[in-house]
Amino acid sequence: KEHGSNTNWQKFFYDNAAPMYNTDFSIRGGSGNTTYYVSASYMKQNSLTKISHFDRYTVRTNLESKPKSWLTFGIKQNIAYTDRLSDGYTNSDRKNSLYNSTIAAQSYSPCWDPYDESSLTGNHEIWGSPGLMNTMWLSGLQPVKINDVAYTGVAYMTITPVKGLTIKSQLGLDASDTRSSSAVSMEFPDVNSRGNASERHSRDAMWTSTNTIEYKFDVAKNHHVTLLAGHEGIKYNGKGFGASGKGAVDDRLLTLGNVTEGNIPTYSSAAYQYLSFFGRADYNYHDKYFVNFTVRNDQSSRFGKDNRGANFYSGGAMWRVSAEDFMAPTRGWLTDLQLKVSVGSTGNSAIGNYGSLGLIGQVQYGLSLINI
Repeated sequence: KEHGSNTNWQKFFYDNAAPMYNTDFSIRGGSGNTTYYVSASYMKQNSLTKISHFDRYTVRTNLESKPKSWLTFGIKQNIAYTDRLSDGYTNSDRKNSLYNSTIAAQSYSPCWDPYDESSLTGNHEIWGSPGLMNTMWLSGLQPVKINDVAYTGVAYMTITPVKGLTIKSQLGLDASDTRSSSAVSMEFPDVNSRGNASERHSRDAMWTSTNTIEYKFDVAKNHHVTLLAGHEGIKYNGKGFGASGKGAVDDRLLTLGNVTEGNIPTYSSAAYQYLSFFGRADYNYHDKYFVNFTVRNDQSSRFGKDNRGANFYSGGAMWRVSAEDFMAPTRGWLTDLQLKVSVGSTGNSAIGNYGSLGLIGQVQYGLSLINI
């Protein structure tokens, strides 16, 4: 086509026919008092931006057994592996760049041509806007590859020693491991023919332990009472590490092992814990009138040692109006009508992990490291 024609930039940047493939299978069964379920799936999705892609592999297993009438235990777990490819303009610190394909598709003039045949830079400049490089070409010179492994699992046991009494213990784990590799080709403008490479790794795990004891009983047939007491503990730990360098002189060797100048590595870590105790009492009369009261004590490592915890209270009431005799004429068209009221107190621990501590660290000032 001739220069200056009506360029559809959204069509140029986006692939509206990007395919997605999804395959899965599952097996379930059991014998006696034991049941199981196993499933696996694979998904492949090409990006609408023609550069990135997303692949995911997932395996899920559930197992539950009831060897005694009063004992049940089981485990549920899910593991997923993902493989992602993107470009440098999708990173958080460069997402507002004019070369981000999402922004370019909306802001580029239709009078511009994606290719300037007279360009001295190998047909990589956009005709009609001197100095503006072809976004698709730039994005392909800085691939970002990310691999994730995520695990979610919970093991539980339930004991019912007597009628109405249920004791339950549960242990859960939510963990992930992420590795990313990024590179910038020697052809990329402003790198002086010296390729860049970087590696990032992060790993985190959160353990959750929950134990409850619940007792349900009736008084004089129409009075229903439920009492519950419990404990919950949360422990989180996460670490991350990154390194980068420049000076690679061959695009086939864009790895950290082939750079000639490295930057100061980055390191991060975080940890916190929660400890909670709680209780709840529920009462209802004739399945029409309901009241409940809850009390809990939450403690967090994010607060100072002299003020780690606080008590919180809540209460509520409900009237099931539709169960009253005077509502009988409406039962042909009204399924349920309830009136509820509740009040309570709550807290907020989203203050950062070490805000209560006086910390020391180092920053680079010129060519020296100083304490802060």
